[in-house]
Amino acid sequence: MSEFSTAPKATHMTSKRLRNATNLSREFTMVRIIHQGSMECTGLTFVFLHGIVSDLSLYCNYTALTKWDTISTSTKVLLILWSISFQTFWAMVLEVCGRLHMLSGEVIKSWKQKIYRDKYDQKYFSKFRKCQTPLVIGMEGVFIFTRKRAIIFLQAIVKGTFRALLTMGNKH
Repeated sequence: MSEFSTAPKATHMTSKRLRNATNLSREFTMVRIIHQGSMECTGLTFVFLHGIVSDLSLYCNYTALTKWDTISTSTKVLLILWSISFQTFWAMVLEVCGRLHMLSGEVIKSWKQKIYRDKYDQKYFSKFRKCQTPLVIGMEGVFIFTRKRAIIFLQAIVKGTFRALLTMGNKH
């Protein structure tokens, strides 16, 4: 994403020709089309995986806490390791997805500072910039992964575990 940035401090590995109004808008549109196509295929999968990882983490936590006296030590260790590894892995995935969202938003904001060759480029690119939204992972309009989602996920696991313990207790 940093190659599309026009911020003064940004370092680029691509040609300077990419950062003129016509080429930049064309290339960013291509990236957006590829991204939207991939999200049509995988966006729902991310949402589904989010639910599965959440449920598995809650199940491991609940089972380890309620059956602590009756399960063997190896089962306790296995449940705890599964829970920790699921939560850590998925929090990292959510953080990476959130960073993509954040970086694409910063790139779009950096276009405000761009210096243009003439008034036509400025007007054209200003309209292009205003109609752009940051790239997102997930299903747009249903569930998207932002940087806050990792923290919300971990809070939900802790809160869900305690709610399950309070609701179900040691009945099972």
